[in-house]
Amino acid sequence: MTKANRVSYIGKDVFVGIDVHKKTYTVVARVDGEVVKKWTTVASPEGLAQQFLKYFLGADIYTAYEAGFLGFVLHRELEQNGIHNRVVHAAGIEIAPNDRVKTDKRDAHKLSALLEAKRLKGIRIPSEVEENGRQLTRTRQQLVEDRAAIKNKTRMKFHQLGLIEASETRKMTTAIASAYPAGCANSLKSSLSQKCLLETPTVHRIHSRLCVFRRGR
Repeated sequence: MTKANRVSYIGKDVFVGIDVHKKTYTVVARVDGEVVKKWTTVASPEGLAQQFLKYFLGADIYTAYEAGFLGFVLHRELEQNGIHNRVVHAAGIEIAPNDRVKTDKRDAHKLSALLEAKRLKGIRIPSEVEENGRQLTRTRQQLVEDRAAIKNKTRMKFHQLGLIEASETRKMTTAIASAYPAGCANSLKSSLSQKCLLETPTVHRIHSRLCVFRRGR
């Protein structure tokens, strides 16, 4: 389409559904109840915001995408560029009984249609400080749970090999593993050392950062 016959969106309301993935965004845009543009682009918040401003120059742009692994980076980038965005909970999106097939384009189309019909409710967006605090807490919890799971698996293997008594209640550590014949439990000792004890400093560092974050709030 040449500049001479390019459609003008000045003063129009554009409603855009975005299906987000790690590497790509699938986008469907609607104006006055009709799909006017759909495309797939590289997953770049900055790039997508600039595309919206270029394609829909002079329009009021409203966008929506499902909450998920992407977090709120895309939301903040869109808002900083004057684009009105909503992050919606997947469970809150209407699904017709005969519309169970999911594809990227169908999902983006559904989001744009519901957004235009004012049938999408956005979730609360945390501040960057709140989000960072959550990440610290969750990461520490995940590491602690991973470490405990590996220790439990190692103990189970030692029981299966008859290397420890059923009455053994001490916490599984490299020191305990080292007390057994290298030929019998070498791989288990290596796993315990690498996975459990080497993660301990990481857990401690995250815990320290979490304490500092909480004191600063």
